Amino acid sequence: MPTVRIAAMTALGEAQATDVQQRFLDVARTEDGPEAIFAYAALFKLGHTEKLDDITSAATLPDPETRMAALGVLGRLKRPASLAILSQAVYDPDPSVRAFAAGALGEFGSASGVAPLTHAIGDEMAMVRGVAAASLGRLGIKENRPLLLALTRDPNSHVRASATEGLIRLGDPSAITLATELARHSDPSIRGAAAQALSASTEKDALAVLQTLLQDQQPLPRLMAAKGLRKSSESAIPLLAKGLQDSDEAVRIASANSLLQQLSRLSSSKRRH
Repeated sequence: MPTVRIAAMTALGEAQATDVQQRFLDVARTEDGPEAIFAYAALFKLGHTEKLDDITSAATLPDPETRMAALGVLGRLKRPASLAILSQAVYDPDPSVRAFAAGALGEFGSASGVAPLTHAIGDEMAMVRGVAAASLGRLGIKENRPLLLALTRDPNSHVRASATEGLIRLGDPSAITLATELARHSDPSIRGAAAQALSASTEKDALAVLQTLLQDQQPLPRLMAAKGLRKSSESAIPLLAKGLQDSDEAVRIASANSLLQQLSRLSSSKRRH
């Protein structure tokens, strides 16, 4: 599966795995599309700085999936010269590309991303508005609060959930209440989005709602809650341990991952003291 190969290249690039450098070079030479982009990214992390030009060029290629991959990589690499490309991409004719650009701007984390993201929250596609709302929150700029508050009244529930996530990241005291209301929505995908929003908070009220969603009747809210509890307090450990017996495999995997992160953080804390 291409997604598995891409994930492997990303992990190996992050780990500075120089012994597989030739494999990255082979992929970059023989593959097209997203796989080549992630091979370029891995090589860049291994010191092949010229590969940034290849990634940058790919952000304007005709294939939308290639453009999305390039934008995602540029957002994570955070090179100053890439900001203009990410900002322009929120005007791309393909809504999926526009959404990727909005997400990449949040990943990039520059205050200069406010203007293009402000354009993106007015997009005709709810998907783009939602990603842009979450990204505005990730920038951590308090002045964005009125924009996000306006989006909590968006006709699309997913956009409202993303705006709530953005407000939680900005420390807005009303955001937990908004997320709690969304966590009671009849649509399990909205309850899952609420869990994702709440995962940005370490407040007790947010953790209580996540713990409730971990016992939801539908697997998606349970999955998102299990992922969200990885940053929570030690009180979530028994619940995550219970999640290891969940009927859904994805929930079991997410619970195991969050549990490992909890235990690792706990172990590190004990060593420091």
